[in-house]
Amino acid sequence: MANRYIRHEYMRYEIVSLETDYGDIVMWLYNQTPLHKANFLKLVKAGFYDNTIFHRVINDFVVQGGMPRNDWAGTPDLINAEITDDLKHVYGAVGAARTADEVNPERKSSGSQFYIVEDANGEHGLDTAYTVFGQVIHGMDAVGAIAEVKTNSSGLPLENVYLRKAEILMLTPEQLEKDYNVILQFQ
Repeated sequence: MANRYIRHEYMRYEIVSLETDYGDIVMWLYNQTPLHKANFLKLVKAGFYDNTIFHRVINDFVVQGGMPRNDWAGTPDLINAEITDDLKHVYGAVGAARTADEVNPERKSSGSQFYIVEDANGEHGLDTAYTVFGQVIHGMDAVGAIAEVKTNSSGLPLENVYLRKAEILMLTPEQLEKDYNVILQFQ
């Protein structure tokens, strides 16, 4: 049987871009977490995240969004955890929010809420407790600016910080390298 290959210039990767009040945030979603990746892409395609707010902002920790109305109404079903040893809570990691172990011992993820690690040292205490399903590849300056807003004692910004639009970009390896300095390795 002959070797078969796909020329990489024809390949396209689904990358998510979030347009926020503080700039664009572009993220890569991991294949190692297929349930979370598929769910996030489905919600982006449906416009679920458009005109939602970042409802939890803790400087040097995380910025969190994805709650549709600030009251849990309309939140999609929980997703089974996909916690892996090789996906860590490094700077810029995208993780799935969830409720505490006491009420959620299976560590199922929220069906829509996500957070971005803003701490430059990472948040490795979360590594074995929450699913990481992506990585910011552009826009950590926007994440940092969001993290600086004034909040109440529970992390809710005093003035709304909007995620105006979420969209899927279909990019080639060349576009990823040129625009975002992401170099893919092919075997």
